[in-house]
Amino acid sequence: MYKKLIYNTKYLPTELIEKCFVNSQYNFVDKQITGNGFTTGFLKLRPSEPYQSNIIIVPNKQVIKSKQKSYLKDSDINKTTIGFFYGDDSSNVLKFGKFDVMMFVVDSFLNYLTLIEENIYAIDKILIDEVHSILIQSTFRKRLVNFTETIKTKFQKNAIVSVTATPLLFQKIDIKLIKKNIKKRVINISKNQENTLENIKKSILKGNNVIVALQDVRLLKKLSDDQNKLRANLKVGVTLFRKIVENVDLILDTSSNLTIISSAGFEGFDVDNGINDIFIFEDRAFDYQTFYSQNIIQIIGRSRKGTGYIEWCRMSNNSRTALLSKDEMIKKSKSTKISFEKKMTDKNYSFILKYFDYDQDLDFGVITDLKFNPNKYGLAKELNDSDLLGLNIYNDFFFERGFCLKHLNNGAKRLNLRNVSNKQAFKNIKKNKDIVRRFELMNDLRIDLYPKEKLKYYIKAFEVFLRRKYWYSDKLLWEMSENELKGFIEANNTEECLNELFGYSILKNEKSINEALRVICKKAIQKKLGKICLKSKEFISWKKDLIENSKDRYIRLIMALSQHKIIIPKKIRNSRDYNLLTEVSLDLIIAVADLFSIDVYEVDIISCNPKIIYAFCGLKLPSDFYGKDKEKKKKINKLLNKLSIEFPKEFKIDERNYKNKRIEELRKLGFHEKVITFLIDEFWYRRKDALFNFCTYHEKKIINSLSSKLINTKTEGRYIRRHDSIISFGRLNDIQVNEIMNFEYMKQCGWFVKELKKDLFLENKFVKIKTI
Repeated sequence: MYKKLIYNTKYLPTELIEKCFVNSQYNFVDKQITGNGFTTGFLKLRPSEPYQSNIIIVPNKQVIKSKQKSYLKDSDINKTTIGFFYGDDSSNVLKFGKFDVMMFVVDSFLNYLTLIEENIYAIDKILIDEVHSILIQSTFRKRLVNFTETIKTKFQKNAIVSVTATPLLFQKIDIKLIKKNIKKRVINISKNQENTLENIKKSILKGNNVIVALQDVRLLKKLSDDQNKLRANLKVGVTLFRKIVENVDLILDTSSNLTIISSAGFEGFDVDNGINDIFIFEDRAFDYQTFYSQNIIQIIGRSRKGTGYIEWCRMSNNSRTALLSKDEMIKKSKSTKISFEKKMTDKNYSFILKYFDYDQDLDFGVITDLKFNPNKYGLAKELNDSDLLGLNIYNDFFFERGFCLKHLNNGAKRLNLRNVSNKQAFKNIKKNKDIVRRFELMNDLRIDLYPKEKLKYYIKAFEVFLRRKYWYSDKLLWEMSENELKGFIEANNTEECLNELFGYSILKNEKSINEALRVICKKAIQKKLGKICLKSKEFISWKKDLIENSKDRYIRLIMALSQHKIIIPKKIRNSRDYNLLTEVSLDLIIAVADLFSIDVYEVDIISCNPKIIYAFCGLKLPSDFYGKDKEKKKKINKLLNKLSIEFPKEFKIDERNYKNKRIEELRKLGFHEKVITFLIDEFWYRRKDALFNFCTYHEKKIINSLSSKLINTKTEGRYIRRHDSIISFGRLNDIQVNEIMNFEYMKQCGWFVKELKKDLFLENKFVKIKTI
């Protein structure tokens, strides 16, 4: 049961806040009311000793910069010396004993964590502010997973408080701060987007201050006038901001009676222009437009001087299905049918990747245990239940905060919204050019390379990229004549657009794509048949995958390599990254790179798995380990995949005899006795994929380490992992070659072969398309 602390003032009394902090204790505090001054009151608390500092941790830069801005204005608070740490040049330098309070954005705190632990004597009270936000963001920011648990473990003797006005329903509350006589407010619930838009327009015309929270720019466009102009104050993230300048003629006005906020602005800033009417659009059919009810309270709380009318247009998601129960998940996770690693990737255990953490042996890399994460599960279940069970699950939550929900009987209507055309978006950007430049909205763009169902969707993604990157051109690049393009390049020094336009032109000619693929598949099949049998299961499966997926992979590879800065989405599975480069042959990578005149190097670990095993045993792998022309390679690799007691058990054959035969095979293939002993002692009683996982774990560490060294040489090349090799797009300089040849891991050198891969079996076979 939680403890109640009652107050009847506008802001929380400092002495009440102080009661929340108890030495050697962690308290989760539900302050219930947004903007009631918990953080401000904490800033007035002095550390126990003059050489100590109190610490506040906030979820993001938006919050800390807002606090910094308020601190500079508040003459009462600024009697306290506060350091602000958020990674930018303007943030403070960490010096213990200099500040009464040190305020960290959570990422900066984690960066300084080791140093803070070493100086723990200089730390007194710790406040984790807006803790619900840290928890919600942990679903897409891995560094935040189990953050509060980490703080509780590492600072056990400190007084620690997590505080929020909007806890998740599954979180255990230790203290509730209860205000007497809370003013009651009504939240009107609508399912009619059209009506809500009309209500917003009426409120604006009356001269009311209005806050509109949304994620869909197409709804926002409906609020522009008949000249497509929109005057508003914005508190939105870059993604929505880009879309806004493409959809309306925007007039940024901080004094406007219309404030637009997105999920990036649900917290961490105040709207101080008076009483606001609040309108919220949520469409739970789309993940990016789905909110927690806690977000709704935070949105309403942005209007610091009070609220008038509140309307929440909430379109439900009728396709939700019930989650497995916590007990069912835990029971299924304990199945011994397959290894922990396979459970992390098997579709029948897909819930494990979402709701479980794991322990990993730091030497062997194998997963030793799966641990159910109640926070991850609780977040998902709350989203699910709010669709399946409705908003009644929040009755107490809203009531305690002074809200009652009123469902409007105005029918259900989801508008049929359309995106603006490329031409219109291009024109709108021009009108907003000053805003685009001021906020650098079109910087750091990437082509959307995620798989799509049809070629036309890839073309659309490419056009969006080109339209945004070259927004300042007089015409859309793909509509320029040869002379216009030449003039544009000379005037703006943008030769890189030639490769991008060439890639785009390939996508626009599906006939040529099909012709190229015919050649690709024919050559690939001929090459494969030189290695395996036509009627083997392996060949049949490989050919089926080639025929079904080559076109999609080829298109994505064209798009990826057309970029000046080649970036490919990661697809992490345990210790490997199954990105696009792993889905295609090296021959195809080379051939496509040749189309764009890109030099390609493969930096490949020599005899990867045997070398890792030997190095772990403190031995150097013999240079002729695979034999002449690598004649023993296939046998060695097959044998390494069979060194587990699971195999004789599976086939119900004599375990001792099977084991002895494998040992004898290892000897015949030339394995060192020390290595044989290691393999049998360490892997015989493990799962059958344990040795593979051991090797891929060290493979990852080797590749990541070398990649960092290559990147640190500050060249413009791109280095992307492809299993046990690095693909370098761009020539390697002498410094990089030296790093490669002298690379050391586990006290062993000679890990890599550097060679330029130039198997041009497809050279001149592609149908090259004129750029213009």
